[in-house]
Amino acid sequence: QKLERSPIARSERRQSATYAGKAIAAMEASGMTEGPDLPAAYFVKGLAHEDAKEYEEAVAAYEMAVSLYEAYPNVTQDELRTIRSRLSIARLDSGDTEDNDTLDVRNADGNIITLSIKKKRKISIPKVRGNQRVDGSRVLAQITLGEGGKVSQVDILERTPTSDFGEAFEIGVKRWVFEVPDGVDPTTIPPFNFSYVTYFRRR
Repeated sequence: QKLERSPIARSERRQSATYAGKAIAAMEASGMTEGPDLPAAYFVKGLAHEDAKEYEEAVAAYEMAVSLYEAYPNVTQDELRTIRSRLSIARLDSGDTEDNDTLDVRNADGNIITLSIKKKRKISIPKVRGNQRVDGSRVLAQITLGEGGKVSQVDILERTPTSDFGEAFEIGVKRWVFEVPDGVDPTTIPPFNFSYVTYFRRR
């Protein structure tokens, strides 16, 4: 899904939150929860709230969209990345950064467990083009945990706009420590993907 940012598109999305909410209510009432329409409606609702600067509402809508899309077998990785990027940006604008320190992954049995970042080293974001910071720079990496929840390996899968961003992410994340649920051995958790998006507010 492409994010259209023209004035007309922004105006239309400001009017769409109510309609998306009605569509969501109708689909949930009729049991239409298995296909792509419901998560798409939540995503549209999130865009509408974000454009209206209603960031907490946008975060809630994006979180539902991510949850539903992750359970949908035909979703593409590009679609998931788009929604997760919007969720990260909305969280930053809402001041809600605590949730960024937890994530759900699957354990060796395929069950979902929640990890939290117990020790988080700041990632030094590179600057490009005349010492300018980049809006929306993104890194997708695969993380492997070792003893005590320490990060034992970081494999950069994608990085934008340059390889420097992947290198900076790897240097910072290798100092991170994850806390796992009681009774879970961190070394038995399969490698998991982690997406990191930077966003700078403009005054």
